Amino acid sequence: MKTRTVTTLLSALLLLVVPVLASAQGRAPLDAKLKRAQARIAKGQRLLTKGSFAGAEEAFREAMKLRPDVPGSYVGVGAALVGQKKFAEAIPLLKEAEEKFVGFERNLQSAQMQSQQWAGNRESVGISHVETTHPGADYSAQGTHRSMVDLIQERLAADPTLKPKKWSVEELSAIPAQVFYFEGVAYLRSGDRAAGVRALRQCLLIDPNYGLAHYNLAVAEFMAGHAKEAKGHLDAAVAAGVKANPKFVSDVDKAVERAQ
Repeated sequence: MKTRTVTTLLSALLLLVVPVLASAQGRAPLDAKLKRAQARIAKGQRLLTKGSFAGAEEAFREAMKLRPDVPGSYVGVGAALVGQKKFAEAIPLLKEAEEKFVGFERNLQSAQMQSQQWAGNRESVGISHVETTHPGADYSAQGTHRSMVDLIQERLAADPTLKPKKWSVEELSAIPAQVFYFEGVAYLRSGDRAAGVRALRQCLLIDPNYGLAHYNLAVAEFMAGHAKEAKGHLDAAVAAGVKANPKFVSDVDKAVERAQ
């Protein structure tokens, strides 16, 4: 039984950057470095989609050096390493990506609080006509974070076993699902089934329709002898648009029939 190649399993990376704040000394933000980092990340994405994993890794690492606070580069390196079958090397990068995305959210919340405080100070000195702005305003305006928290809480209420060990619901909602997807693949291919299944389940907690996570869970459950669970995830993967290996579909169906 063969699963799909890593090239076809790679999904687009979510590019987020942390709020760009001036230093304590009042120096201007390093916008030039940020722009160069974003350009490297975009290049890395293009190379990923072409299957040029070594080149993609190089581009993402360049972005990481330019701006170590940009989460997307860490996911990119992790994905590129998975593409090169360097699974053990990918895991710490993806773990660091988790930390970076949570840090992004914390910085965003801090920037919002500073903006609110500044708005109050402006009114007290009679300059309320000046519009308030803060880093990350566009992202905040989308309202994605709060709604994601609510959705995750609903999913946890339906299945408490999905509760993450490390992150709070609020922190978890700041991490893109694909970070856990690549982690899951890396763990599974490294031989750590328990950690791989846990990471993929975290992916589905954030995005229940992540077809590739369902497909890899189907493979993991099937190999563990859990035909019913494998069938459920395989059906979900197909419903999400994943083109399953016909031989795998047949093997799962036969296993379910034998178990009845």
